[in-house]
Order: sequence, then C-alpha cells, then structure tokens
Amino acid sequence: MFGDRDSDTLYGDLDEDTIVGDNGNEIDLTGNDGDLIFGGGAGDAIAGTQGEDTVYAGKGPDIGYGGIDNDSLWGDLGPDTLSGDLGDDALFGSVLNSFVTDSEGQDLLFAGPGNDYANGQDGDDSVVGGEGRDLLFGGKARDRIYGESNSDTLYGGRDADTIVGDYGTSTGSTVATDEGDLIFGNDTGDIIGGGSGNDSIFAGKGDDLGFGGKDNDKIWGELGSDTLVGDEGDDSLYGGLQNELVSDANGRDLLFGGSGNDFLNGGESSDSLSGGVGNDT
Repeated sequence: MFGDRDSDTLYGDLDEDTIVGDNGNEIDLTGNDGDLIFGGGAGDAIAGTQGEDTVYAGKGPDIGYGGIDNDSLWGDLGPDTLSGDLGDDALFGSVLNSFVTDSEGQDLLFAGPGNDYANGQDGDDSVVGGEGRDLLFGGKARDRIYGESNSDTLYGGRDADTIVGDYGTSTGSTVATDEGDLIFGNDTGDIIGGGSGNDSIFAGKGDDLGFGGKDNDKIWGELGSDTLVGDEGDDSLYGGLQNELVSDANGRDLLFGGSGNDFLNGGESSDSLSGGVGNDT
C-alpha cells in the first residue's frame, strides 16, 4: 500500500501488510497482523497496533507506536518519538534528537547519535545511549544502561541495575537509585550517586565524585583524583592512584587512601582508616 504526495491515512487489515507513506504527513494505521511500515519524507504518525510490526519512520519528525506484541522501530533522519508499548521491543533512535520509550516487556533501546531521551520503564531493559548528550532511564526492573560517548545522565530505577558511563566529558554524570546497583564511571569526571541499596561503584579514570548513599556500599576511586563519600551504612571506600578525599558520615566504615596524598575522614562510629602510600591526613 502506497500513499502519495499529500497527507494520507492508510489502514492495513487483518493480514501482513507493507505500507509506504511517501512525501506527505501521513497517519499509517496497520491491521492486526505483523506489518512492515515505511514513513514518508515529512512528519508521519505511525501506529503498529497488534502483531509483530517493523516500522521505519522516514525522514521527517515522526511519531512511531509499536502497539501490542514484539515490534521493531527505526527513527531514521528526523527528530522522532518512538514508543514500543507492550511486548519485547527493539527501538532505534534517529540521527537527530530522539524521544524513545517503552512501557512494558524486556526491551532494547538505542538512543541514536543525537541528544536523546530514552526510558525503558517496566521490564528488564537494555538502554544504550549514542554519540550525543543523552538522558537515559532504566525503569522499574533490573536494567542494563550504557552511556556511550559524550556526557550522559543515567538513572537506574527501582531495582538492581548495571550502569556503565563509558566515554563522557568532565560534566557527565552517572546516577543510580534504589536497590543495590553495579555502576561503572567513564574515562573522565563523573558524578555518581548510588542511592538506596548495597552498591558497588567503580569511579573510572577521571576526577570523580562518588556518593554511596544509604546502606552498605563499596566505592573504588581508580585512576583520577576522586572524592568518595560513603554516607550512611557500613561502607568500604578505596582511593585510587591520585590524591583522594575519602570521607564517610555514619556507620562502621573501612577507608583506604590509595597511592596518592590522601585525606581520610571516618566520621561517626568506629572506623578503620589506612592511608596507603603517600603523605596522608
């Protein structure tokens, strides 16, 4: 089924269809079976409804909706909004800034090269940023979030997540919340907050600021000049190779200074402090 140059409304039917919008502002509504849908040259609104659909949004600023079942949505060239909805979906953002979200299912979300927003919401999701400055949310379940290049902001959500910052700039931040998370900073400066739960944080190579948050956390400073704060709980903080500021407010804590000239402050409760190599305070 092919549209034309003007704005068209295209409906499939109950079987598997191929729908091509062309150059107008189309509304492409497919039927109940798995469909193959191509948007046009301008902004399209595409709804896959039922069936395992494959949607290519087209060149314009498009809105793509997968619907029920397992769908695949590609953003293409425009600043697109993609929503997988139900099912285990795969969503790929566009070249420009994308808004990519999915409500349920175990989903795979790629933000694209632009400055993107991606939210896995419910289900065990994999959320991957692109080359731009992305805002990525894992959602409620056990998610895997990867920042990729540039400065990204990453939120894990309610459950135990794995978060990797990758190669951001000094303004990039990695933030995880709620249950125990495994967090990896990037090659430059990160701001990392563990939130609730027993977190394990590897700050990365840059000059990082790491907060353990509530519960019993482990934080490694690694290569940069880092500031590590355990906060509440019985925490273990390990300074890196450069000069570190290692501090903890509450709990029975274990603090290691590392190789540089470090400052260690145990705070309240009975703590164990080891300065390591270097001139430490």
